[in-house]
Amino acid sequence: MDKKKEKSPVKSDSGTLDLFASAGISDSDSSTPPEKNIPSESKNRLPVPVRLPETPPVPERREPEETVKSTIPPEKSELVYTVSDFINSLNLVLEKNFSRVWIEGEIGNISSRNNVRYFSIKDSKSLIDCVLFVWKTKIDFNLEEGLKVRVRGYLNVFPSRGKLSFNVEIIEQTGAGSLNAAFELLKKKLEKEGLFDEKYKKKLPAFPRRVAVITSPEGAALRDILKVASGRIAAEIIIVPAVVQGKNAPDDIVRALGTVSRMEDIDVVICGRGGGSAEDLSCFNDEKVARAIFECRVPVVSAVGHQTDFTLADFTADRRAATPTEAAEIVFSDKILLKRTLSQYSNRLIHSISLHMEARKRKMAQIALKMGDPGHFLDMKAQELDQFSMRMERAVSSSVRIRRMQLERLKSSVLKFDVRGYYRRGERSLIILTNRMNQAVLKNTTNCEILIGSLKTRLSGLDPMKVLERGYAMVRDSEGTIITDSSMVEKGENLTIHLRKGKLEALVENAEE
Repeated sequence: MDKKKEKSPVKSDSGTLDLFASAGISDSDSSTPPEKNIPSESKNRLPVPVRLPETPPVPERREPEETVKSTIPPEKSELVYTVSDFINSLNLVLEKNFSRVWIEGEIGNISSRNNVRYFSIKDSKSLIDCVLFVWKTKIDFNLEEGLKVRVRGYLNVFPSRGKLSFNVEIIEQTGAGSLNAAFELLKKKLEKEGLFDEKYKKKLPAFPRRVAVITSPEGAALRDILKVASGRIAAEIIIVPAVVQGKNAPDDIVRALGTVSRMEDIDVVICGRGGGSAEDLSCFNDEKVARAIFECRVPVVSAVGHQTDFTLADFTADRRAATPTEAAEIVFSDKILLKRTLSQYSNRLIHSISLHMEARKRKMAQIALKMGDPGHFLDMKAQELDQFSMRMERAVSSSVRIRRMQLERLKSSVLKFDVRGYYRRGERSLIILTNRMNQAVLKNTTNCEILIGSLKTRLSGLDPMKVLERGYAMVRDSEGTIITDSSMVEKGENLTIHLRKGKLEALVENAEE
């Protein structure tokens, strides 16, 4: 952007009283009010030169004790002001010639007392103190150190201190301040819509084959990207020229992103430019650009400015790089790093295989040691089998002997028992229990028949075939699941419709709730 030429310092004519110099302000503090046009021949001079009258009116006569007397003879004496008269006259001159002027600069030295804000407005060479009455002047932003503002008001000298200050009536943000306010508002809007959510971020390919670069073809950003790419794994680079500064930049960047989205086989996009002022980077804070990056079909890496620069494009992009150089390092895989990584994995694999083989060898040696001579091994197993057979024979013999003794005891008990009497008592009990059982069975059978009849009646009402006989149908999907809601099926799905008699095969063309 073209910088405005600084105005030459303001000089006053000889014989003219420079009020600003008298008040302790340098010439560079004075500036031309925006509302007034100054003739070309007066551009390097004060807007309105002020000359004290050569023959001023005689001030009102005061009492002797208040009169300021001069030691100069009367015929050579000049007008002498009291401090109050001089400051009052100075304020009249300031009010007449410097009322409602605009000053632009940077805020500093902020303080407050009650409903009054005190601060200074400065540039690289000069400074002037300002006073702002909160009840009188509306402020829609916070006063902060370093904030660039434009103020309108009038100059005034406070009689009690004799200090010149600028009484502020209107204050506005300028430059980066206004851009920052707009940036925060738009950022909150897009964040609320979900454009910054991680779930929408597309994954960058590990080894891209075609990379599109959206930037100025004459800019340093492109040179940095190409320099990094030349030393990395080869990939085809498609340069999509775009204006990245100025009022036409947002539309041009959106056009370039649309072009990339329509191109075939583009794996990733780098979109950005080199560093600059907030105004230079403002095109990447444009809402159209942020939305175009979010909607781009291809993963986008933003590379705008320097390390500390953040734009809306950075938040909506799939990956942010602090600089174009870093963007190239992210997108293009490093040959040396890849070779080193492959070498590390190869060494790990060889080491793992070696450990596995050593473990197998040790295990085989242990098995061979246990096996030893096959003949000796068979003799040992034969001895173990003989010992097991002997233990089994002893166990069986002992068990038979015990069972035989138990049988003898039971036999003697049976011989002592009155079998006939026990049989007669059991027969009578059996008859009684049989009668009771028959009655209970009859009663339970009757109750069950009644219950079955009731359940049969209820079940008949729930019989799907009864419902189908009334003209209804039962729909199942390909897995046999009964469909009860249109949301359970999708367009193009096959369904089976069961009627009272037979069934139909159907294809879903539309599903509505």
